[in-house]
Amino acid sequence: MQKVMEEGILRHETTNWLKRTGWSAHFAGRNLVDIQACSRMPGRDDDELRRMTAALDRLFFDRCIGGLKSMPLMTRLLLASPHPHDAHSRPFGPLQEKTSMDRYLVYVKRFLCYCLNVLSLEEDALLAEHGFRFTHAQRASLEQLWAHLQDEEQSSEGLQEEILQILADFWMQRLDGDPFASPLWHFVGVLGIDGETGQLRPAHLFTYVLAGLVFTGRALLGEWAIPTRERAGMTDLAQRFAQVRDAWLCKATYSPMGYTLSLLLYGKKIAQETGSRLMVSWSKQGEMMYFMGKPILMEDIRHMVARMTDDAEDLLWGQLMFKEGDDERFVLPLAGIEDDLTQTRRGRSFIHSNDLAGKEVEMLEDLVVSSRKAEFLDRAGGWKWAGIRKYLKLVKKFEEFLLLLSHITGGQPSRGEEITGLRLVNGINRDRNVFVIDGDVVLVTQYHKSLAHFDSPKVIPRFLPERIGQLFVMYMVYIRPLTDRWEADRWELYGKMAPPSDFIWHSETGPWESSHMSGAMGKWTSHYIGRRITLQDWRHIAIAISKKHARDRGATRADFEDGDNDDESEQYEAPDDLAACHTGQTAANYGVTIDVLKRLTAESLEIFGRVSRRWHKFLGCDAQQRLSTLEPPASTSSSLKRKGKVEPVGEERFCPPRKRAKIASLEKLRASVAAVEDKKDDMILRGLRAVLRDDAAQFRSPEQEEAVRLAAAKQSPLVAVLPTGGGKSLVFMVPAMLAGAGVTIVVAPFAELKRQLVTRCVDAGLDCKSWPEARETWPRVTLVSAEAAVTDDFLQWAADLSVRGRLDRVVIDECHLTFTAAETYRAKLRCLVLLRSLGCPFVFLTGTLPPLRQRDFEEAMQLQAPLYIRASSHRLNARYSVLRVRNGRGVMEVKKLVDSRLPRLSPGEKGVIYCTSHAKCRALARQLSCHYYHAQRDDGDAQFVAQREQGFRAWVNGETPYIVATAALGTGIDVAGIVHVIHLEAPFSIIDYAQEAGRGGRAGEPVTAEIVVEEKDWPVEDHVRDSCLDLSTREVHRLIRTQGCRRRILGQCLDGDLRDCKDLDAVRCDNCRRDELLWKSEPPSQGIVASHARGRRDALALERFEAALGEIEELGKMGCRICWMFDGVKEAGHQWGTCGTTTEKDLSFSSCMDFQGLVNYKKDLQARFLSCFYCHVSQELCRDGYETKGASCRWKHAVIPMALAAVTEADIWSQVQEAAGRDFKGRDDYADWLGRKHSKLVCGREMTNAMAVFDLVLKWRQTQGLT
Repeated sequence: MQKVMEEGILRHETTNWLKRTGWSAHFAGRNLVDIQACSRMPGRDDDELRRMTAALDRLFFDRCIGGLKSMPLMTRLLLASPHPHDAHSRPFGPLQEKTSMDRYLVYVKRFLCYCLNVLSLEEDALLAEHGFRFTHAQRASLEQLWAHLQDEEQSSEGLQEEILQILADFWMQRLDGDPFASPLWHFVGVLGIDGETGQLRPAHLFTYVLAGLVFTGRALLGEWAIPTRERAGMTDLAQRFAQVRDAWLCKATYSPMGYTLSLLLYGKKIAQETGSRLMVSWSKQGEMMYFMGKPILMEDIRHMVARMTDDAEDLLWGQLMFKEGDDERFVLPLAGIEDDLTQTRRGRSFIHSNDLAGKEVEMLEDLVVSSRKAEFLDRAGGWKWAGIRKYLKLVKKFEEFLLLLSHITGGQPSRGEEITGLRLVNGINRDRNVFVIDGDVVLVTQYHKSLAHFDSPKVIPRFLPERIGQLFVMYMVYIRPLTDRWEADRWELYGKMAPPSDFIWHSETGPWESSHMSGAMGKWTSHYIGRRITLQDWRHIAIAISKKHARDRGATRADFEDGDNDDESEQYEAPDDLAACHTGQTAANYGVTIDVLKRLTAESLEIFGRVSRRWHKFLGCDAQQRLSTLEPPASTSSSLKRKGKVEPVGEERFCPPRKRAKIASLEKLRASVAAVEDKKDDMILRGLRAVLRDDAAQFRSPEQEEAVRLAAAKQSPLVAVLPTGGGKSLVFMVPAMLAGAGVTIVVAPFAELKRQLVTRCVDAGLDCKSWPEARETWPRVTLVSAEAAVTDDFLQWAADLSVRGRLDRVVIDECHLTFTAAETYRAKLRCLVLLRSLGCPFVFLTGTLPPLRQRDFEEAMQLQAPLYIRASSHRLNARYSVLRVRNGRGVMEVKKLVDSRLPRLSPGEKGVIYCTSHAKCRALARQLSCHYYHAQRDDGDAQFVAQREQGFRAWVNGETPYIVATAALGTGIDVAGIVHVIHLEAPFSIIDYAQEAGRGGRAGEPVTAEIVVEEKDWPVEDHVRDSCLDLSTREVHRLIRTQGCRRRILGQCLDGDLRDCKDLDAVRCDNCRRDELLWKSEPPSQGIVASHARGRRDALALERFEAALGEIEELGKMGCRICWMFDGVKEAGHQWGTCGTTTEKDLSFSSCMDFQGLVNYKKDLQARFLSCFYCHVSQELCRDGYETKGASCRWKHAVIPMALAAVTEADIWSQVQEAAGRDFKGRDDYADWLGRKHSKLVCGREMTNAMAVFDLVLKWRQTQGLT
């Protein structure tokens, strides 16, 4: 991400949008990272800011939004209008979905957080660093608010009033001159900084932010002008409101709102003219879509629908219905159901007019005679509520299936709450939404944006496939009446009455929120296709599929409206667009439109029926296709025939027949192949010489040549492990130089490495650019940073290249960082695995990849049997040595080594001194009078800035001979002339040491690599102590204290090469002075297959977690967790505190709680936000426990007690120690490890060691048959 906005950007700024916003000039020379960081939402420890956001929530929803009910209609019409003299046709009101208002309110929360975070800066510093000033009154009010937030006795009502006054003052600041003098208008620019990419947001990605600010600003100022509590009896209400509105809420006013409305209007115009960014690309055959760079196979979607339908039917008949024997499954004759669409009687539906009511009695009769009776009834005939609760959980799962199947197969997707708000029966003010028409189950959805403002909602009929319609009616007739009865009986136990809900999908508080539906969508798409698809994603995906595969190209535009309609925004479009609740103009940007039919007519039913059936045909779930799958195949010669056949669409349908190719003789064919191979070899050699600008150039090593030739042949996945200075960059530069080459994407994890590679490629005559400059030109080599490579914008661009056949390969340089750096300080590198979904050849380059870590690398990048081309890691020109010195003499010993080497340095030769301690680095730099290079290892921007410093450039240019550096200089920087490398203190790992020592001697010149270790840090040989250390530390200790060949230790650790200096005829180290597998190239789609398979495995693993925790929850708060772990759920029904087994094993409740108290996540900054502090379960599962301080935690006292119990089971304990890579010194050491981040992913997610142990416990229970 770009950290500092450069002055030079003004000269190259070409977009009218950026010129109009003025952001580039305003932020020029300022630190965008720091500015954006000040606006982040409060963290867990920001108690004052959290109090502020809580008070703002209550103010906004209780008063600003809730108070609209008492606001006069004309006032609301004026409040909604930006025009000074006109009222809007629709009154200002709450948005249909609360989640949208929550999202808008976040902007206001971030604004106040930003103001309070920068409040400590003096006005001059604030202007210099951020670009604005507070007025005296604004600063005083913010300081008073901060003081009140620190006072816990301050009332919530007082805070609300104070916050409202502060926000009103910011909105009502007159802006006669520079608008950026307003903190609020300045903050609009802050919101324009994309925290992920470091770019300024374009118009189409910012207009929704401006819309949110306008909505919240109107609500806040409306409440401030005429407070809800004073509204009753207010005689001057109209005058007070008009004074505020005319001056501060309309267009063409010198106010923050005036500027915001103007920019919103301009942004919408720009967005309409330029369109949305590319979101969808298609393969040539149309059977694979790339959505935001991620591949989605059409067959996967069809397979998901088929499997989900099967699973829903199995769940219905196997778990929810109680019939057994011959009557186990049956079909309801839907064609015989008569449904009067005009029937509006409260609480009625087609069920009551077709003798289908009261089926819960039949269900209970079946239950009483079934083999499952004991699960639900005790001996006295009373209900067993534990069994009923388990049944209701299965019903919720079935309801999720029903919801998603309805949403996916019902045609073009509606909005979330348009479907979750559907009714089974007629309500008081709203009619039902489920009908049976000519044997088809039809869901009629209402267009909520219309319903929110008018009483005449627009409606869309959605026809369900036959099997899903059956599931729907079975649920309505049999399952729902039974669950309603049980709910009524449960409330009766508490002396209460609760009428059954009218809604299909409901909870105790009302219909499901769209967030519930989106969560279910993500969960089950991960389960079935290994790719998480959200509700919003599916909206775009389904509409793109419809346009490609399921749309009637010759369909006329629908018009079911009587009379004229003068509102251009409500002209009707193609029925496919209407089914998605949109209009054609918006379809260009969003893929769907924003209008639907206002009445349900016979004509609309016919047309939308055709839309639904085309969609069913694509999904493979229409009636005709189902019949074809039941017919015996014409030929049984192949066991892999597909059950369904999708008719080709678009241009593929009209492909002319190809002429039969002529077959040459076998001899000619062989000769032709040999000639092609010879010609190709010659082309590769010519490409090498062209890159190096040397007509006599040859490959440096057989391994380098093999890697280049295989990369040119697009073999994949290819892992080239070539030593530093071994010419790794030629592996992609030579293939890119060949005639007819497409685009090669190179991911460079460091800014300086990226800069050097661009320079190297350009010097070689290659068309090479960095991202995002490469966006429009498609250069042969595109260099991209690791962080930018995993953004949606870049992934979609790369996917578009792939489907156009222009993407030759993706190259990841320094690929060892995907598991070394990702495990410790740069977690985002894990996301590089997303590139595997591009479905193209992959080349991985590194100088250090130990064989013992190959599996970690393959897991990180989801590789299966890659081809390793491994050159020896031995640097024959390097003289390795280790010096042991007295305590406190380390710095002086380094100075002594430097002073002795300085006279022998030739012009241009230089040295580097590495040190892990910043304090020692500074001391060394002072002693040697040289530059100190340092940057955060996980901050590419900090490294970019450090590499621009004068001292670093002077060292690179040979003006100063030595530089002191942290490990930030260890990887990815190619500097010529380094002949002396010193390490003060032991390096982090053998990989780090090889990279850092490998900075020297890159041109083949002799290099001296020395490690200076003080006495107190010398690793004493102690096998017991060593067993408690991780592998990387043990390897470094072996290198330092060995009495044998140091090169042998390095070779053994790095690539399993046990040769010593003598065997290699290499420069002797200080002590010496006295394999590949059969391999086959994977197809381009293997990355997609592996990615989806991994996603499915991770989803199943997470489901296993949830299922196990659900069983523990059923035990009750004090159910015996230990017996559940060792003996199963049936043996764990007793109380933990009374269990004799746990006492014998020292696993009593009190012992487990004592141990649990030792686990502290705050010791590891990377683990602080991975698990809930209260129940210790991953926040992937317990998402809001920390917000409620444990009140909402469902799985307390489970994870840590089982981690303690693992100590008593030898099989589990050995696996725990293997996962830790060491032995533990005792309980305290074990508890400390449990509270830290696990080095590998658990269920595809970052989790703590405690959750990793819980995963091992569940796997062990599975081997014992306890699940």
